[in-house]
Parts: sequence; structure tokens; C-alpha cells
Amino acid sequence: MTLQTLSQLILLCGIILTALGGYGSYHFGKIEEKKKEEIASKEQNILKEQLAQLQSNTTDIQQMMELVYQESKALEEVWTEVEMKNVPPSVTDYLLLLFISDKGRIAGKVRVKGSEYISSFSTTANDKTPIALRNLWLPSENQYKVPTIMEFTISEKTEADSTLSIYTAGWIDTRGTEPH
Repeated sequence: MTLQTLSQLILLCGIILTALGGYGSYHFGKIEEKKKEEIASKEQNILKEQLAQLQSNTTDIQQMMELVYQESKALEEVWTEVEMKNVPPSVTDYLLLLFISDKGRIAGKVRVKGSEYISSFSTTANDKTPIALRNLWLPSENQYKVPTIMEFTISEKTEADSTLSIYTAGWIDTRGTEPH
């Protein structure tokens, strides 16, 4: 065997070993990549489940908070009814109301019973400037609700022992005139 043949055999062995190494690297790299994809897929599924659970919990918490808010709002708003006897109920579009306090400021909301229209009042702003409170129209009866019952709730008092007085400053009838 000559030196050249021996060199060619060694070179052939080197090429074969390089090819085997390249194939091994490719083969085991694919196996490793497949394992990484499986792990990543499992982690993504776990994260998706956690996210779904978190969204469910958030929805439950939001519903509970909404219930608490509605309950506290319902507890805070105590509506006091007053029958409006000094305005003609069948022609009154708007009631003109003044809110006066003996001391401090009283603020709240006012509406005609059954109406969805609510107006805010304050004894510092509406003691001389009246609030025009819309009357409750009943389309089925083609008239305003009789008797006219005004409701108010107090949301703030600067003086705990202050009292609220509500006066009628007139009304606006269906033609837009103000008979006082």
C-alpha cells in the first residue's frame, strides 16, 4: 500500500465521518427542535388555560362589583314623594321648582314619579333659578299622569341638621306659556 492510497483512505474515512457527523447533527437537531416545540406548545396551552381562567375570574369580579355598586346605589337613593297639588296636572309640561335650605348647601336629584328624566339640584344654584322638571306623559292615555307626584333624593348636605324647602315657581303648559 502506497502512501498515496493510505492518504486517500484516510481522506475517505474523514469524508465519511464528516457526513455521519453532519447527518447526526441534523437528525439530533430535529429531535431537539421537536422536543422544544412540544414543550412550547404545552406551555402555550397552560398559558391559554390560565388566561381563560383569569378572564372568567375577571368577569365574575366585574359582575360582583356591578351588583355591589347597584346595591349601594339603591341603598343611598331614598326617594321622597310629594304630590304637586298647586299645578294643573292635565296641561303642565314642566314644573318650575326652587330648592332652598335654611343653612348650608343641599344637593340631590328630582324627577316626576315614574319618569326617566332626572334633574340635579343644589340649594346654592337653584334657590333663585328654578329647575324645569319635565312632567310624565302617558301616550296610552294621551295625557300627563294624574296626580302629579314629584320625587326627590338628597345626595349631599354640608350641614347635617339643615332642612330642605321646595317651592313651585310656576309651570309651563303645553302651549309653552308660563301661567304663574
